[in-house]
Amino acid sequence: MEQQTLEASGVSEQLQQQIAQLAFRLYEARGREDGHDIEDWLRAEAALQREAILPRASIAAAIYEDS
Repeated sequence: MEQQTLEASGVSEQLQQQIAQLAFRLYEARGREDGHDIEDWLRAEAALQREAILPRASIAAAIYEDS
């Protein structure tokens, strides 16, 4: 997504960085297999949305439970 689109949708730069970092960790956890960038981004977004509700320790379990 372009920077303008993300900003227009209300996604802060800090949140974008958090999503990107988590998406990269998902990529690494899969063994750096290419071709899943959008899936990783969406999973990272969903995990961070759940983080507002679930305790931090539960987030990692929720992410890898979806795998």
